[in-house]
Amino acid sequence: MKRCKQIISKRVASYLLGLIVTTSFTLSAANTGASQIGKNQAGSGRTSPDQILVKIGQHDSVTSIDLEKVIKSSPFYTQFNTMTSDQQALIRGDLLKRLVASKLLAEEAKAEGLDKTAAFKQELSDYRTSLLYNAYLHHIRDKIKIPKDELAQIRKDNKSSSDAYSAAKVIYISTEYKKRRRQALQRLEKQANVTIFQQRIKSPTPPDTILLTGKNITIRYKDVVTADEKNINPDAVLNRLQQSEELLLFSQAARKDNISVEPQLLAYKNERLPDLMLEKKIQQWIPDETVLKKYYKEHPKTGVVPQFWHVGQVVLKTRKQAKEILQRIKKGESLFTLAGKYSIDSYGRSKNGDMGWIADGKVLPQINAVLKDLPVNKVSPIIKTPKGYHIVEIIDAKPGSRLRYNGMKSKIKQLLITQKMGPYLKSLYKKYLVSWKLVQADTAVGAAKNSNK
Repeated sequence: MKRCKQIISKRVASYLLGLIVTTSFTLSAANTGASQIGKNQAGSGRTSPDQILVKIGQHDSVTSIDLEKVIKSSPFYTQFNTMTSDQQALIRGDLLKRLVASKLLAEEAKAEGLDKTAAFKQELSDYRTSLLYNAYLHHIRDKIKIPKDELAQIRKDNKSSSDAYSAAKVIYISTEYKKRRRQALQRLEKQANVTIFQQRIKSPTPPDTILLTGKNITIRYKDVVTADEKNINPDAVLNRLQQSEELLLFSQAARKDNISVEPQLLAYKNERLPDLMLEKKIQQWIPDETVLKKYYKEHPKTGVVPQFWHVGQVVLKTRKQAKEILQRIKKGESLFTLAGKYSIDSYGRSKNGDMGWIADGKVLPQINAVLKDLPVNKVSPIIKTPKGYHIVEIIDAKPGSRLRYNGMKSKIKQLLITQKMGPYLKSLYKKYLVSWKLVQADTAVGAAKNSNK
């Protein structure tokens, strides 16, 4: 059970690493090819599921059906048909680049023997066990049928409400499922001659202490409690032990019943290999925090939060008009009232001159230079820009700062990975001879209008 949770965390890591691939993929040839294929697909009305979109070396490829599967599993799938053809093309192109990058990483993982390591073989074994376990649970549930007389009684008791009738059926199946699951476990325990040594669960317990034995099954303390967990409640250990027992017994029963999970296992393997390759490269690029600290030190602009000013402004067409307005402000009239009447900046006039908060560097350079030295609640001299003659006032200010290293560590790591990923993927493109098949629009596959079928 502990290993199954680790596998789930690795699948989360898979998603995050996928984002890294997408955000760092800037190869011009790949962008051009993916973009063109995306446009052709988005503009076509016919499909050819086996059409090759990208050829990778001599033995691998990405087909239109591969791309459609990814689109259908994406979070924006339900909105896909409401998008414009350009938006669809952009999404298709990005997903295609991600597919190609994933296959390249998988090929490199195989080339480096990452699929042959003991750790990966154990991971696959653990995942197979979890798949078999879940398949056996489905097997138990699928065999449940409500007897006709019982169904008739449920219908009679809930004839006034269809919702109550449906809920009663669900309750019956759920209750029956729990009973049959418990009975199946008891039967398998008896067949395997299982013995649980509950008295051995104490604190401290040596990691190799056997807590459960049976035919082809042994569970030790270290199988249910990690080395860094201290002072675990004995009841919690027993609960984990019982969960692990059920996991192993049900998975063994699934094997005996010839339940196959090989397609799901292969899909998991293909998903994990790119991640393993990335994990290895990231470890090479960033072996420890020294690399991150060095980057932070050598890039002083990293983590800088700019100074902000809350600005009021009036813009006039001529210097003469600006001088007249400036004199009126100095005599006590409000810059904001005057901006609402005379400013030639339509946005500023509609806001009575209140321009909101503006970050250092995000305004015209002539104005930015003045704002840097202008005290709060002081009116500026006239500032000439291509847009006219400006008078500004700072209502409030927030000083700039720089985030400390600990607050920037994750972002720096992402930046470094992104910098390294582009050249690395470029090298894989050359190594595995990626070829983009720029299909014609009239024969392109995966038309947008067919995506939701």
